[in-house]
Amino acid sequence: MSKTVRTGALTGAAMLVMALIGSPAAAGSTTTRWVDDDGAAGPGGCGGSASATKSIQKAIDASNADDLILVCPGIYVGRLEVTGPRDGLTIRSTSKWAAVVQPGARGEVRRVRPPIHIHDVDDVTLQWLKVVIPTSGDCRYTNTVVFANDADALAVRGLLIRATGPDTQGTCRYGRAVAFSDSDDVLVSSNTFIDFDYAGVDAGDSSATIDDNSFRFFHADSGPSGAGRGVTASGGEYRITNNVIRALSTGGVSTPGLESGVELRETGKTLIRDNRVSGARFGVLLFEVDGPTDILRNTIRGYAGTDGDGIHVESVGGQIRRNTVTGFRTGIYVQLSSGNTFRGNVATGNTDTDCRDQTSGLGTLGTANIWIDNVGDSDSPNGICTNDPV
Repeated sequence: MSKTVRTGALTGAAMLVMALIGSPAAAGSTTTRWVDDDGAAGPGGCGGSASATKSIQKAIDASNADDLILVCPGIYVGRLEVTGPRDGLTIRSTSKWAAVVQPGARGEVRRVRPPIHIHDVDDVTLQWLKVVIPTSGDCRYTNTVVFANDADALAVRGLLIRATGPDTQGTCRYGRAVAFSDSDDVLVSSNTFIDFDYAGVDAGDSSATIDDNSFRFFHADSGPSGAGRGVTASGGEYRITNNVIRALSTGGVSTPGLESGVELRETGKTLIRDNRVSGARFGVLLFEVDGPTDILRNTIRGYAGTDGDGIHVESVGGQIRRNTVTGFRTGIYVQLSSGNTFRGNVATGNTDTDCRDQTSGLGTLGTANIWIDNVGDSDSPNGICTNDPV
C-alpha cells in the first residue's frame, strides 16, 4: 500500500473517531440540556438514564446562545437568573405545569430579587413552567415573579404563576406576575396568573403583544376601590388581545378588588381588542395617551356599587368601536381628549350615565370627539348615544 493510501486510511479513521466522540459545537448550534430532580434524564425523555443536572440554574449557567433546557416534572427550589451571552435560550417544562419553580428560603428571596430574572439577553423563551409563591412559613412578600429588562424578543408562554398556602392575602404574597421594561417585541401569551397583589402584567417603555392570558385576582381584601390591575403599561406600543381578566372575591368579601382591567399611561400606538373584563372598578383606563389607541370588541362588566367607568378615555386620536359595557357608574367616560371616534358601542345598565363626554370642540354635539351609532339609555350631551339598536 502506498504512502498516499495509508494517509487516506488514517484520515478516514480519524474522521470516524471524531464522529463517534463528537466535535466542538459550531457557532449558532443548539445543545439540549436536561434537568431532572432525580439526576437522570435524556436524551429520549425524562425516563432516560443519562446524567442530568438537578438544578435549572446550573443548566442555565452551562448554556450558550440558542440552547434548549428541558425541565422534567419535579419541584425546583431557588432563583433563576439569565444573563450573559445566552441569546436565544429556551427553558421549557417537558409537560405543562409539571416543572414547579419555588423561591428559595427567606434569606434568598428579597423584594428586589425576583424568582426569575432576565437581564440584557434577547430572544429568551420561558414555557410551561409553574411558579409558586408560598404564603406561609419562612416566606416574605415577592414584588415581581418574572422580571426582564433589556430583553428584546422575550417570550413568556403557557406559565402558571400563583400564590399558594392558607393565606394568599397575607404578608407573603406577590405583587406582579410578569414585568418588563426597555424591551421590544415581547410576547406574553397563554399564561395563567392567580392571586397577584398589584398586576398580572406590568410593562414599561417596551413594545409587546399580550394575548390569550387568564388573569384571576383574588385580593378582595383591598376593598371596593381595589388595588390590582390586569394589564398596566406605560410608554411604548402594545397589542392587548383575547385576555380574560376577572376579579374573584374570597374570605367572605363580596366586592371584587380589581382597580382596572387594562390601564395605559402615556403609551404610543396600542390595540386593545376582544378582551373580557369583569369585576373591575375601571374596565379600560387611558391616562394621557397620545398615540392612536384602538379599543375594539371588548366585553366589559362592572359590579354592584362600583364608582368607576367601563371605558375611561383621556387620549388623542383613538378609535373606540363595538365594545359592550355594563354595570359601572358611567359606561363610557371621556375627558381631556380630542379627535377620538366612538362608533357602534353598546353601553347600557350603568347607574349614572351610559355615555358622557366632558370635552368641548368641533366634534359631535359640541364635543371634541366624533360619536356615531352608539347605544345607551342616558348620555351627556344628549344625543351622543341613542336607545336604538346599532
